[in-house]
Amino acid sequence: MISSTRNRPWGLVWRSHVWFVTAVVFLGIFTDLFFYTVAIPVVPFRLESLGYKNASALTGWLLFAFSGGLVLSTPPISWFSEKISSRRMPMLIGLLGLIGAQIMFMLAPVYWLMALARVLQGISSTVVWTVGLSLLSDSSPKSKLGQHLGIAMSGISTASVLAPPIGGALYDKLGFHAPFIFSLGVVTLDIAGRMLVIERKDALKWGIDPAAESDPGSATPASTEDKDAATVAEEGGTATSNEFQEKPSEKDATGAIIAHGVSDSLPEDTAEQVRRLSFMEVLGVIFRSKRALAAIFNALLYGISYTAQEPTFPLRLQDAYGQSPLKVGILYIPIVVPTLLSGFISGKISDKTGSGLICTIVFLLAIPWPLIMIIHRNFALIITSAVFAFFFLAGALTPITTELDSVARLNPGIGFTHVYGAFNMAYGLGSAVGPLIGGQLYDHVENGWAAVMGLSSGICLIAALVCFFFTDDPPPVKRIFGL
Repeated sequence: MISSTRNRPWGLVWRSHVWFVTAVVFLGIFTDLFFYTVAIPVVPFRLESLGYKNASALTGWLLFAFSGGLVLSTPPISWFSEKISSRRMPMLIGLLGLIGAQIMFMLAPVYWLMALARVLQGISSTVVWTVGLSLLSDSSPKSKLGQHLGIAMSGISTASVLAPPIGGALYDKLGFHAPFIFSLGVVTLDIAGRMLVIERKDALKWGIDPAAESDPGSATPASTEDKDAATVAEEGGTATSNEFQEKPSEKDATGAIIAHGVSDSLPEDTAEQVRRLSFMEVLGVIFRSKRALAAIFNALLYGISYTAQEPTFPLRLQDAYGQSPLKVGILYIPIVVPTLLSGFISGKISDKTGSGLICTIVFLLAIPWPLIMIIHRNFALIITSAVFAFFFLAGALTPITTELDSVARLNPGIGFTHVYGAFNMAYGLGSAVGPLIGGQLYDHVENGWAAVMGLSSGICLIAALVCFFFTDDPPPVKRIFGL
């Protein structure tokens, strides 16, 4: 039933609009990654000041603690988030947890407490990713989901560009606590965004559907007729035809249908019959879906490939080209900045052609550049190759998440937080083992740099084949060859 206009929230249209939701999710991802990344350049110095040796190895285990917390917390958080009707409340709780973990890490006098803070930060990060991406899928028109996911995902690259130089400069000038205090200031905007955002299930009560293919605030029944259900009843009319087509049922008001992520792809009578699946039933659906398994496997491969280069690329620049840590940090800016656009571009293409083809293409285009980076001749060559390698690899993330959105929409009972939780778990596992694999290869193999780059190219080849044969419906192999 359409709610009375007397209780209509102020700014309903723009606060529920998909672009505002996209901005809120972008800010959430940016804040999460900023909290994580701002400490990386200063933690080794902090450990040394506390009297610890092997600061580099201990820093690596702190990164592993973050990923461990993320991976282990993903199943219960995804399950709980899908059981309740609100997306905004878990996001606010996750943000409070993130703040608490950052303060604990900043004030920790011993290593084990720093590790515990990183675990708690990983748990909070799970909420940001799974619930935030689910909120965006709820509010986005299906035909434009890729570009909105691409914009939201660019929060990763933005934080990667800004956090390390800011963290290093603040540490150098003001001490260890300064980067963390600055990050707590950044979170103010994030809090405001999460407090203001209106979820789709709530906007539907006033006849506003942000996921509609047309402008959600321009032609909805509630806004054009300016009549609520009570007025219709007084006039002796009934809400027939399309007048209140988007009105939520009692189940909608609690989020029981919309939380499935399939209400907009099923007929109304079918959507009413959708029931929540048990945990084992959800796993069964996901493991029986080739598309879901392909996307989850590629998220794992992406995490390994991307993070295996994080600890080794700076060392390569230092060892082979004599670059100082300060210059390495500056060189990362032109390398990472182009990735701000890659997710949006691949998402835009994914909306038009499907996720399978663009996923295959970006992974194929990412293959040659790590191999070129093995060549030790020209410093400009390795930097240029790194720009293209990171650009194309970052472009794979959007079609992977878009594919998981499609899985949720096409499988009644599967919610967005279920599939994004699976993505988060796979990516978290990849980002946990990636730095360890990269570091071990670089340190213990005779030509460690070549081994890391060869591993990255090989992973991209495997991911491209997975996309080509198993992603989208029909997959690219059938669309091209008719197999």
